[in-house]
Amino acid sequence: MDILRIKKIINKAIKHELITGNLAQLVIRAAEKNGKPTDIQEAKKVSRFVIEYVQHVPMYLKEGIISAEKFGIRHEMNQMMFDLEYYWLLEHDLIPDSQGLIGVCDDSFATMILLQKLSDYCVEHNSRPLLTVDFTKSNEVIRRLIGEEIAMTLEHHVSNTIESSLDNPFIVRSYNKIFDSGFAFGQNPDPFWSETQLDGYLQNQMAVMGYDN
Repeated sequence: MDILRIKKIINKAIKHELITGNLAQLVIRAAEKNGKPTDIQEAKKVSRFVIEYVQHVPMYLKEGIISAEKFGIRHEMNQMMFDLEYYWLLEHDLIPDSQGLIGVCDDSFATMILLQKLSDYCVEHNSRPLLTVDFTKSNEVIRRLIGEEIAMTLEHHVSNTIESSLDNPFIVRSYNKIFDSGFAFGQNPDPFWSETQLDGYLQNQMAVMGYDN
């Protein structure tokens, strides 16, 4: 996976947002549409959260690949990320990259959903998560931002990718080797994903966008 190229795409989108404020304006329009008008300062808080979210994507991709390589399963992990890379490099995907920060939200959401679903799979079948961080709450905010239709399309595709990969007996054996070895992403939890910080913060940001929990 070309993580450096993905990082460049993200940095370009962030720079675009800092110059134009397009996402913040989108949040304002969404809040008004949902009957909960907000001001530019609150909208910028959502924008800053999204920037934090997308900035973490390359880090977790890199950490996952490096950790997987230690256990001799880099090829198998790359197979699961192949579709993600293809999607990242499409300029005209579900949300065109030309739209700036919102244009990489779908790519980032697909990535984080894949990692989270894989971690949840590990809990279900091996009683421990693959990741030491949980993206569920943050993913929900991005899900609301990109919209139900796009989110469901990405979730369906990611689920198919995981299921088809895990149906291969060789790959299943490889994953069993991961679990038996205690393999995990994110050995040093990032403060950005802490439950204490996310609970109140995400509730506030969803309210700003006009959504009730």
